[in-house]
Amino acid sequence: MIIKRCSEADELFYHLHVVSKEMNRAFESMAQTSLTKLEILFHIDLSGEIGQMELINRLKLDAAAVTRHLKCLEAEGLISRKKVDRDKRLIVLRLTEQGRLERERLTKVKGKLQEQILAEFTNSQIIEVSKLIEHISQKIREV
Repeated sequence: MIIKRCSEADELFYHLHVVSKEMNRAFESMAQTSLTKLEILFHIDLSGEIGQMELINRLKLDAAAVTRHLKCLEAEGLISRKKVDRDKRLIVLRLTEQGRLERERLTKVKGKLQEQILAEFTNSQIIEVSKLIEHISQKIREV
């Protein structure tokens, strides 16, 4: 039986997938929490106040998964969730002071991880890889 070698495109997709998982695992090991938590805190902090549905759309994650994350963040005292008076179906999210501190802590952890991973790369190499990944991401959105 002849085993066919994967194409370069197959290998690229596989490597992108593995790198994403490894990056998440490394961050979780350093921060003792998920990169998704930082992403959620970042988007809420960036907006000052954001609707739950808008956050879900920005994150491009399953609504149920985001809701589970938000319930945990609220239980930890990192965010506040409030229903809008004019439409009780709308929920507005804000960071608490504790949430801002946690976002800052996690941002520092991410910075350390980035420094460790990218220390041997030149700025132009980082820019080229970033452009390539953004181009791939754009093509995925077009599918």
